[in-house]
Amino acid sequence: TDEHPVYASGHWISFPEIGGGVGRVRQRYPIFPIHGAGSPAFKEVKALQAIWLDDDYDDPITNPDGFFGDNRDKIYGFEMNLQ
Repeated sequence: TDEHPVYASGHWISFPEIGGGVGRVRQRYPIFPIHGAGSPAFKEVKALQAIWLDDDYDDPITNPDGFFGDNRDKIYGFEMNLQ
């Protein structure tokens, strides 16, 4: 047999030493990524954004209420909510 050392899979429980006087850190629960940049849903939303929205849709001077709000929902014809 061809034996070699292996490492456990999964998330880290004890992280390597962190600089700046922090030292070793123990993590109790896994930290999951909150981005979806590579997912098909994210890509579809970004494609819709490129086609549908103006370049200045998030400009605070042009749209002081921001992208979300009743007036913006009426302009673009769909409702978006953060949950």
